[in-house]
Amino acid sequence: MSGRRWLLGVLGTVAILSASADMSAARTWYLEKDGSGDFTVIQEAVDAAASGDTLRIGPGRWYEHWVVINSQVFYTRVNDK
Repeated sequence: MSGRRWLLGVLGTVAILSASADMSAARTWYLEKDGSGDFTVIQEAVDAAASGDTLRIGPGRWYEHWVVINSQVFYTRVNDK
């Protein structure tokens, strides 16, 4: 019986550590029209981003016909100066 509890405790700890590792792995992607960021096309950034990631979209007008979002990604817009 105690072996079973120990195993459940270990599995629970692994699950918690895995969840927290996923959260800490979230990253920020930078989109800049001039090529100085990670991407110059919004759809490519969305495709590369994982749930929990942030896309920071640089200043300027971005002309894209369709952007399909299949994950929970945060978007922020950098103000034009």
